[in-house]
Amino acid sequence: MTNKSFFWHGILALNDFGEHAFFDIKVRKSSKENSSHISIYTSDVPPIPVQSEDTVRVTFLLENSVGLNTVRYKVAESIFLGRQLAQKTANVTSQQNFVSVNTEDSEWHFMRQANCWVLYFISVKIPASKLKKFLTVI
Repeated sequence: MTNKSFFWHGILALNDFGEHAFFDIKVRKSSKENSSHISIYTSDVPPIPVQSEDTVRVTFLLENSVGLNTVRYKVAESIFLGRQLAQKTANVTSQQNFVSVNTEDSEWHFMRQANCWVLYFISVKIPASKLKKFLTVI
């Protein structure tokens, strides 16, 4: 994909107690033929342990800095509820150290570290039309 002088920026928030910025974001077309969706994904997230009462929000932005002005466009946002992880991991065996939880528009991956599940990958699916004005090749 070729960018038109935009760069990716992401924000991850846990329970709205501050935010973590990340920049290693990738975009891929759906592998299904004739799909009009793309996935925006990252593994550039801090190792956040997620509990059943937590809410995790991810926002993907495109930014364009022209002179002293920075313009930000929100491309995608998704919210994950910790209770979804608790439901998914309720019956996992002690040998299973990785789980993924699919929501309506996203995929969240976790790995077990000691007695908690840590977020390590997020993918959000959006219509390709949302990016056509920013990227020359989709």
